[in-house]
Amino acid sequence: SILGHEIAGEIVAVGEDVRDFAPGDRVVPHHHAPCGECAECRNGRPVHCREWRSSALDPGGMAELVRIPAGNLSRDTRRIPSALSDEEATFVEPLATVVKAFRRGRYAPSRSLLAVGLGTTGQLAIRLAKSAGAARIAGADLVASRRETARRSGATEVIDVSRSALSGAGRF
Repeated sequence: SILGHEIAGEIVAVGEDVRDFAPGDRVVPHHHAPCGECAECRNGRPVHCREWRSSALDPGGMAELVRIPAGNLSRDTRRIPSALSDEEATFVEPLATVVKAFRRGRYAPSRSLLAVGLGTTGQLAIRLAKSAGAARIAGADLVASRRETARRSGATEVIDVSRSALSGAGRF
């Protein structure tokens, strides 16, 4: 099985029933796509949708060529603006995850942010909080290079969790 789901690329061929996309289109497909109509979707739980659970990129995003199921293509694939590179466009899905978390958590710039783990998602959370105007943004990680990237991304403080417990970091 080939892994990977945060992808961007160019369509090389389409099925005969596809009308909205054509070879040459640069796109970001989502790895799963809900139907948008079932009870789970209507109740805001698309990951429980039968269609979402059965849809997937084939074989996976790290393959040279990937088949995008028709449902994913029609319901959750977006064109890449010409100003964005394919590499930049691969951040659409992880950034959407951060935006969703901020919405669910009712994040507001008046709040502080503590990103625990400074991989891609943590770094994007720091950048989103900074762009929203947050005054206190902290990042915590074991890896020095990730902490330094967090500082450059807008963290006002970083915590080396190998040296300091998060409980001693103050209230967030």
